[in-house]
Amino acid sequence: MFLTKKSLKKAFLDIKNIFIQLGKIPLIHIEAHGAHDFLKLESGEEVSWVVVAHLLGEVNRLLKNKLIVVLASCHGIQLHKTINVLTPVPFYLLVAPLATAYEQDIKSGFVEFYENWIDHTSDNEIGKNFNRAIRLLNEDRDTEFKYVLSELAFDNRWNQFLKEYPTKERLNSLVDKMLSTMVIRGANPDQLRLLFTSIPEFPDQSKEYFRKKFLMLD
Repeated sequence: MFLTKKSLKKAFLDIKNIFIQLGKIPLIHIEAHGAHDFLKLESGEEVSWVVVAHLLGEVNRLLKNKLIVVLASCHGIQLHKTINVLTPVPFYLLVAPLATAYEQDIKSGFVEFYENWIDHTSDNEIGKNFNRAIRLLNEDRDTEFKYVLSELAFDNRWNQFLKEYPTKERLNSLVDKMLSTMVIRGANPDQLRLLFTSIPEFPDQSKEYFRKKFLMLD
């Protein structure tokens, strides 16, 4: 498929429809040029990792966090750094290059990866052969491939969130911004403010609350 922004969005819509109609849990594999901040399509159009995460998130919400994503793109692992910890995670598992991805590694590496990862569609588990498949994907190659599980993505983003909003004052400012921009529609302002400003006082309970929302466990 010759990818443009329009066809990329249609492809994600088709994937959602396939799941709705057949109940099949998809694995999404994308090969395209990538950079630190965006995915570059064959059309020459650039799609930010934030937008890619949004498109994937629509599918993963439907699947209740069972979506596996493989990005054969330079800097593809940057996708997980754009995740908003306050919204549901866009993937259960992400496999992608850490930095530059070389064509020969993509071609030979993923053939070997998939051949050795035969049970990747088990029920919300990556399967017993996954570690071997990842090891072989990285073996004797110039491209470094990494993977991120949604649980680890939450821990990473939650710690970053606490660094950015360490105090009640900072959290109050965040709530003001959320309410003014309608980031959370239909929310009760008082309840929303209490939820966020309670984080410093009840860190463990707050983390568990947002973890369940992020991983769609409730």
